[in-house]
Amino acid sequence: MLILYIVIIILVILLLLTSMHLILLKKEIKNIDRQFVKIMNESTNARINKGYVNHDAEALIKTLNQYIDQTNRLARKSKESNDVLKSTILNMSHDIRTPLTSIQGYLQLIKMDEIDALKRKEYIGIMESRLDSLKSMMENFFELAKVESNSFPINLKILNAHEIFVEIIGMYYDLFQEKKIFLDLKLMNHMIVIADESALKRIFNNLVSNIVKYGKSKAQIKSYSKDNYIIFTFTNDINDENVNKLFDKFYTVSNSRTEKSSGLGLAITKELVYKINGQISIDYKNEEITFILKLKQYMEH
Repeated sequence: MLILYIVIIILVILLLLTSMHLILLKKEIKNIDRQFVKIMNESTNARINKGYVNHDAEALIKTLNQYIDQTNRLARKSKESNDVLKSTILNMSHDIRTPLTSIQGYLQLIKMDEIDALKRKEYIGIMESRLDSLKSMMENFFELAKVESNSFPINLKILNAHEIFVEIIGMYYDLFQEKKIFLDLKLMNHMIVIADESALKRIFNNLVSNIVKYGKSKAQIKSYSKDNYIIFTFTNDINDENVNKLFDKFYTVSNSRTEKSSGLGLAITKELVYKINGQISIDYKNEEITFILKLKQYMEH
């Protein structure tokens, strides 16, 4: 008889514990539901907190928090994309409107009767220059769109990067002299890489052009081999601490956009480097900026 009483007591205790567990679990499910609905309605970055320790409830909370985190990441990415699109449209309209406004102004001057032939010729020359810069700007817009849309043809093959770079740097010799920028070249002779020739020429061209445009008095370009990569470094005395923005569309040094610079060259460069499976980064110290370009080295067997 005593044993029966003990069994009944145990069963009652178990029943009470089970009932309490079910009540707490039901309360916890309501708590989870309330928190989840609040997070969805208020679009906050909050996460669901547990109130009752239970393995299944914890697993559910973990899954819901992962979903919330993923949703927040997608929302942030979508917002960033929209912000970039808005900024792109605003910058494009500004960069196109500036030379067009200038051309319109000179057209009004040319129409004036008191303008002599010499001045009229001068103004026409300025207008032609503005049109050339506008044409160059539009070409950059279309090229960037082409590169980003994966319609830029990439043909990876074995190339001599030394020969290609020497060809590019030779085109800028007079400009370095004209701007009085001392250039220190330290190049390997044997630099065999796997890349697309057209893309590589554009990459070299943009990086050297960047030095000529914004460099002050000195620059250094060197190349070396390391960890199956041919590494080029482009260093010059550009004074701009916003190095993380240099690959952004429309950003130029000191953000001083002019008709001559669309701020798209480095954005195009970054996309092309990734297209040929390379890497590019920026380092800034002692008022010098260094672009570090890594190209896949061809290993001869």
